[in-house]
Amino acid sequence: MTRDKIKEKVSNYVDSKWVKEILPYVTVHDVPKEIREHVINISVSILCTKWGVSYGGGSFVQAICDNDLYKTFRVADNINERFIKFYVELFHNDPTF
Repeated sequence: MTRDKIKEKVSNYVDSKWVKEILPYVTVHDVPKEIREHVINISVSILCTKWGVSYGGGSFVQAICDNDLYKTFRVADNINERFIKFYVELFHNDPTF
């Protein structure tokens, strides 16, 4: 599967989970489009890194993939720290594509 195909599938997955499963991870329900795109891009990077597709992710993505909880929180930006639970669930429970 290509990175573009994974992004398409992840976008659909995020859209299907957004209200019931993703928004509870944040305190503000009026999440800007840029944050949604950031979550999609990090999710794609996590799955591409896990599956060896394209190039590996950055330090945050690598920490998620390495199951390194300390590093995950240490290197997370202010957006990613709110979505760590979602990313871990995505990594360990591959969405059905």
